[in-house]
Amino acid sequence: MSTENIERQQILTRDLHLVSDAGVWLRGAVGEKGKLGFVDGAAVTVVNLESFYSETEPTGAGGDIDMRLQSNEEFEVIIEKAGYFSMSIPVSTIGMKQGIIDLNATRQLELEPIVLDRPIALKYIRWANNSATLDAQARTELDALAERLKVNPAVSIEIGVHSDARGEAEDLLRITQLRADAIATYLRGKSINKDRIRSRGFGATRLINHCVPGVQCSEEEHAANRRNEYTVISVAP
Repeated sequence: MSTENIERQQILTRDLHLVSDAGVWLRGAVGEKGKLGFVDGAAVTVVNLESFYSETEPTGAGGDIDMRLQSNEEFEVIIEKAGYFSMSIPVSTIGMKQGIIDLNATRQLELEPIVLDRPIALKYIRWANNSATLDAQARTELDALAERLKVNPAVSIEIGVHSDARGEAEDLLRITQLRADAIATYLRGKSINKDRIRSRGFGATRLINHCVPGVQCSEEEHAANRRNEYTVISVAP
């Protein structure tokens, strides 16, 4: 339950249903990233990966997911709502005759709004000096982004790589473009259509603090300008 807007509501009620001979049930509660409360009316589709039979139900007022599953099967659970990034979660009932699969125990069930032209940080990409090589941690983060793009085929993005202001401007533009291209190439290698990905190296042209050439700054202040991002540039109808 959520106490969001509780100053205007004194009593909260929820129905709890007891089910005999429970079988296997899929449960969870879908929230919105960065906010209190839950997302109602999101479509939850369960696809049987053997028969490809699918069933869809909306989340309730409390973001509730409450669906019965067949035993000894593999499923893909897709959660989607207009204006949000969709989610895909693998679920297995192999070896289960009854019980509850709690999606919140395995994934953070938070739908993230799609906002055009707002950068989203890639937090775990780090570059060695003058290198455009992706390390294992960076590839893991990009695998998650590739999965997001597969589940959201209407979304096109721009990869942006930025540097701090130390060095020649032309050299900084060159290396950041190579790094942005490396990210885009990796995503295309994960079967993302090349037309959905644009890459741009900005060098030091978009600093987010006062550390322009000639200004003394700490390493932490310089590091704030060295960032890797992706931005949704379009969503196909």
